Amino acid sequence: MKLHKNKDDFTEAVQAVSRGLNISPALIEKDYYVTLVLKRINEEISGLIFKGGTSLSKCHKAINRFSEDIDLTLDSEHLTEGQRKIVKPTIVKICEELGLTINNLENTRSRRDYNCYQISYPLLFENDEIDPVIKAETVFIQECYPEEVKQADSLIGEWLKVNGFT
Repeated sequence: MKLHKNKDDFTEAVQAVSRGLNISPALIEKDYYVTLVLKRINEEISGLIFKGGTSLSKCHKAINRFSEDIDLTLDSEHLTEGQRKIVKPTIVKICEELGLTINNLENTRSRRDYNCYQISYPLLFENDEIDPVIKAETVFIQECYPEEVKQADSLIGEWLKVNGFT
């Protein structure tokens, strides 16, 4: 998913999905970046559990709402100190590769039990009601709840599939 690399194609896709779903283009844009960050983190860091409202909406379709944060849990009981240490640099690398900015990098620490990364994306569509910052929270805990592998797609990805573009 690298649609954002071509500004014209990305703008056109966001606008088409916005019209098709009758949702603000700013929300479609943010949803794209939330999903992109989530997928890249999942590819790079094994053992992550995506939880919270965004997972209920994107993966389980249990609620119909959009959340602007990514809640990630890592089972610290099965992680080595070295594995804990790579979480922050991996998230930093992913954001750099995607052209995103971590606004509060100086407030995050490697191996900390909790971090909240405030990630800005290149904004094309403004909306006063939508904060153009993705909050990616990482938590190391010892007991993880039951987990299930699920697919998460952006609204753009879902719309393209439904309309026969992929």
